[in-house]
Amino acid sequence: MAVYLLHFSRKVSHARHYIGFTDRSAEERLEDHKSGKGSPLVRAAHSLGAKIRIVRLWPDGDRNFERSLKNRKDARSLCPLCQELRRKARNRAARRRRKKLEVKNT
Repeated sequence: MAVYLLHFSRKVSHARHYIGFTDRSAEERLEDHKSGKGSPLVRAAHSLGAKIRIVRLWPDGDRNFERSLKNRKDARSLCPLCQELRRKARNRAARRRRKKLEVKNT
């Protein structure tokens, strides 16, 4: 049993992530989703051509753990890809602020 986090390469409706549970391998479950057996959200992402990646896996997760993650309503904070993008954006913004201050002080 495992809980998994999927990341979509583009937004689908309101979402860019999906949290799910499986009693098989996450890869097998992803193939089920893509073939139309499972979440309509993942099926829609697949049909829109979004790349779908398994970005996080909790191997000992159960349905209660899955529900607790979904109830957070913040899958983005669990996604390593999104965290990296946010870190890079913060660094770019900090560099712009420093550069602006340097120009102002000269």
